[in-house]
Amino acid sequence: MIENIFSVPIYSTIVNNFIDIQTEIEDAIDIIDNQFSMKKEWGDTHYISDVSFTDNIINECSMNVFFKEIHDNIKKYRKVTPFGNKNIRYSLAGDPKITASWITKFVKNNYSAIHDHGPDDISGCYYYKTSGSDGDFFFESPSNWGGRHTITPEEGQLILFPSWLKHGVTTNNTKNTRMSVAFNIKFER
Repeated sequence: MIENIFSVPIYSTIVNNFIDIQTEIEDAIDIIDNQFSMKKEWGDTHYISDVSFTDNIINECSMNVFFKEIHDNIKKYRKVTPFGNKNIRYSLAGDPKITASWITKFVKNNYSAIHDHGPDDISGCYYYKTSGSDGDFFFESPSNWGGRHTITPEEGQLILFPSWLKHGVTTNNTKNTRMSVAFNIKFER
C-alpha cells in the first residue's frame, strides 16, 4: 500500500514470510541481547543494538529471508519514487547493500526523538514485537506548514521511506516492550 503523505511516497505492507522473519530476528536477539544500550548523547530515549549505526545486524546474523523480503518490497516501492530511475541499481548480489541495520527496544517511557537517516536513500522499519499501543511511528511534514502523520505499528509490518524524511516514535506508556529492526539503503549510481 502506498500513501502519499506530504507529497512523499511512504510504503507500508505486512510481510509474506512472517514466521521465518520472526525466527531470524529472535535468533539475532538471542545473540546480541546483552549489547543493547542507549546512545548517551540522546539521553534516556530507547535501547539500540548498535549505537554507532555502523553494524549491519541483518547481514551479520544471516537474516536471509528478511533481506529477500526487504529486497522484494523495495522493487515495488521504487516504481513510485525517483529511485525507479534506470541509472540507479540495486541487486541482491554486490553493491549496494544495506549500509546499516540495528534492532531497537522501547520499554516503558522510551521514545525516539525526531530525526532523519542522513545521506542514505531509503530507510525502513520492521515491527518484530508490538502490542500496537506501545508507541506510534510518525513522520513530520517537510513543509513549513508542519503537521504529522502517525502510523500505529503492528507485528510483521514493514515501512519504507526516503532517508531524509524526519520521523520519530511516541512514548511507550505501557509495560510492553516494543522491538523493531531499522535499516538504511544506499543505491549505486
